[in-house]
Amino acid sequence: MSAICRWLSAIVAVVFLASMLRAEDLRLNNLARTMKEGSPLDKIDAANELAKMGSDAKPVAGKNLAHACFDAVPKVAQAALSALEKVWPELYTPGVTLMKDTEDKFGVSEKRAEACEAIAKMPDGDAGVPFLLYHLRAHLEKDDDFHKLNTALAANAEALKKIAADNPNLHKILLSGASNFNVKHKNRALALQTLGEIGEANPKLRKLFIPTLRTACNAQSPDPRQPTHPKNDVRPVRVAAIEALAKFGKDSQPELPMLKKLKFDPVDEVRKAAKSAVDLLESSK
Repeated sequence: MSAICRWLSAIVAVVFLASMLRAEDLRLNNLARTMKEGSPLDKIDAANELAKMGSDAKPVAGKNLAHACFDAVPKVAQAALSALEKVWPELYTPGVTLMKDTEDKFGVSEKRAEACEAIAKMPDGDAGVPFLLYHLRAHLEKDDDFHKLNTALAANAEALKKIAADNPNLHKILLSGASNFNVKHKNRALALQTLGEIGEANPKLRKLFIPTLRTACNAQSPDPRQPTHPKNDVRPVRVAAIEALAKFGKDSQPELPMLKKLKFDPVDEVRKAAKSAVDLLESSK
């Protein structure tokens, strides 16, 4: 075969390979789009196809697949979760832990805490936000906090602050967890603290958060006869709310009259927090 023939054959081979790669890319993009926008049956078929591709499907379809794990149709969610195990095992493992692990050793849930931290450390950890939100929604108002704040909840809040601070679903869950309806006082305090930290970094969210913080500043113990009992102790709630308002600078100026009154509250921790908040807000005028 002449040099020219060999050269032409090589060109044909390269063109053929390039066309094959483009076709595969197009197919992968279509499957990723189907996981986001398709019908339930189409999503199940797409998940099965992505599972066959394994890790090659991750860069294009991994995020959509992770979101589909919480599809409203149970069969779609199950198909997506099964596919995620093949496509992105590094996300599947902590994700499933957050969904299914129930271990709680007096406020320590090591596996779930480690799962939150693992997702937060991923370069593309934002794909794991649905798992983190699921866990927070499932545990913030339910986990027993008699002994201490659950380690998994603390890790959950830290992870979401890092990778999803502007997510409206996170704000909704936190506002619910920070309300009077949450009788788990340490958990409620965590929600208030997290709202304060998010609002400090995102001024546009402060007006949304302030009414809930204001209410929590004056939280009442369920049993005034035993106000320091873990099931009745709202001191962490009140202090967390006051400290959160102090982070909002000029946006919290209208709350100064209330905070000044709290400087004379019968609870020592509340008085000290209120004094610090007033001093900080007045210095920012």
